Amino acid sequence: MLPYSEIWENIVNIQDYQLPCNMRKTKEKVDLKLDDFLELKNEFIISTIEYAQNIDKIMEAHSQYIDFTFRYKEDDSIKRNWNKDNITKPLFKILNDIIGLRFVLPVSREELKETVEDFISSCPNGKEKCRFTDLERDGYHGQHLYIKFNNNVFPIEVQFWTRTDALLNQYLRDNIYARIDNEDIITYARSLRQWLEDIPQMPESCGIKSYIDYLYEKAFQCNKGEVLKNV
Repeated sequence: MLPYSEIWENIVNIQDYQLPCNMRKTKEKVDLKLDDFLELKNEFIISTIEYAQNIDKIMEAHSQYIDFTFRYKEDDSIKRNWNKDNITKPLFKILNDIIGLRFVLPVSREELKETVEDFISSCPNGKEKCRFTDLERDGYHGQHLYIKFNNNVFPIEVQFWTRTDALLNQYLRDNIYARIDNEDIITYARSLRQWLEDIPQMPESCGIKSYIDYLYEKAFQCNKGEVLKNV
C-alpha cells in the first residue's frame, strides 16, 4: 500500500538532526529555554525540509489515491505547550510533534491498521522506535505513530487517516475544537462520528464510487492537500 523503504529512508535522514540536550529530561533540568528551542526548530526546518518534500514527491508518484501532507509546528502552538503545567513532563512529550506527517488512505479502519503495522515492521531501526496510539476522542479518530530513534532528536508524529477520518477530523478542527467545553457540541461530534461509521459499505460488485469516496473527493480534491495541512 505504501512505499515503506523510500519513506523510511527520508525519516531516517530527518532523525539525523541531533539536539544539544537529552529530551528525556524535564524543561527545568536543561540549560535551554523556550527561545532556544524555537531557534533550534528553525534550524531543524532548514536541515530537514528537503526530506519531507522528498516523501511528498514519492507519494505523488506512487498513487493518486493516497494523500500525503506534512507540517512543522507553529511557534504559537509550541509556546502554548511549553507554558502549560509541564514541569514534570520530559521534553520529548512537550515537543512531541515539531514535525508531523500525514497519510490519508482510501481504505477501511481495519485495513488502515494493517498498513500501520506493516509500516512499523519496516522501520530500519527496529519497531520499538515507534510508539503507536489508536486515538479516539470526541469524534476524532486517527492512528498515530511517534518516532524517536534516540534521546537527542525531535520526535516525528505520523498520522494515518481513512477518508472517513479526514472528512470529520477537518470539520472538527474548523468548527468544534475551539468549543470543546460545550457538552452539547461534544455529543454532536460523537454522533457525527457514529453516523459516518454507520454509512453502508458499498459492495465490490457494484463497480461504482463509494459514497465516502465521493464526498471526500468533492471536499478535498479541488485543492489537493491544502485543506489537510493544518489539522
